[in-house]
Amino acid sequence: MADDAIKAEEFVKFYKAVSQIDPELKKALRKHLMSKVAPIVEEVRQAALAIPSNREVGGTRKKKGQTLGLRASLAAAAKADFNGTGRGAVVHIRISKTRFQAVSGKENRSLPHYMEGRRKRPWRHPVFGNKEVWVEQSSHPFLGVTVWKNQDKFIKGVSDSVEETIQALDTAMKTINP
Repeated sequence: MADDAIKAEEFVKFYKAVSQIDPELKKALRKHLMSKVAPIVEEVRQAALAIPSNREVGGTRKKKGQTLGLRASLAAAAKADFNGTGRGAVVHIRISKTRFQAVSGKENRSLPHYMEGRRKRPWRHPVFGNKEVWVEQSSHPFLGVTVWKNQDKFIKGVSDSVEETIQALDTAMKTINP
């Protein structure tokens, strides 16, 4: 972790203070943080698409009425959320279960957890819906690995966002009190 990293408690205090001073600065801080997360989310999508498969796929383009495969559905469901609360702010990079279910057509919303390895055991499923032939699927972690790999980059991005917000606040204060 970087030495110049902002501690979580300090960021919470800063976010609360900015919220009370200027809501527009708070919006700018949020947008800046989300722009720092966007490349990581894209990397998560690429990692989901790179999960090994034994099947050759002709493409991942979805036509009307068709559903995406498992890997393409995981990639399509990758997203970042920003939650600003009274206790501070949190950025989550996750696989949206509802989005996954919508694009995959699969009823099992917990498949992303199985793929990530959050369930202790592999899961079983029928081969192409054939209830006579079942296979065991092992996990292929992609989300946590990718996010942790980019942790230092994001921490630096948070520091940059805070510095830019402080500079904007300083500039605003100078225009008010010359």
